Formats: sequence, C-alpha cells, structure tokens
Amino acid sequence: MPGSLGIKISKDDIQNGKEITRGMEEIIPFIGGCIHYRFTFGGAMVHDTGFVYQLLGPDTFVFLSDGSISAEKMTLTEQIDSGWAN
Repeated sequence: MPGSLGIKISKDDIQNGKEITRGMEEIIPFIGGCIHYRFTFGGAMVHDTGFVYQLLGPDTFVFLSDGSISAEKMTLTEQIDSGWAN
C-alpha cells in the first residue's frame, strides 16, 4: 500500500550541520535505520538489516537558499556498502 512519511529537519539541526559549497550554505542529510525481524520459519533467531540513504536536492546538494524544496525534486540515493544484515 503506497504511503508517505514526512521528515522534518529542525532549524537548529540545519544551523549545526550546514556547510559551504560553491559559496552557498548547504546541508547533506542522510536517512538511516534498521529493520528488526524474525522469520516465521526460523525459530527464535532475530535478524537485523540496516540501511543508509542520502537525500539529494535538485542540484545535488540541498542548498539553503533554495528554501522549501518539494518532494518531487528530491532524490534518495542508497549509500554503497551501507546495508548490512545478520
């Protein structure tokens, strides 16, 4: 079932995490997490699968001068070797 989950970055997080690229303030947000699960056929053994994605703006970086950027102009890029499983 398709759906969406809104993610907000606080003003403090932006101010603390901003960098200067091409003479403009930008942020490079990452989204990471871990799925914790158990197979129905695997007994009591628990597994974890991690992931990390970088959130990119229309011009690669998320430049603060762009203001609010619509979701349609954003891209999620999976980070190489970020996924792990046990």
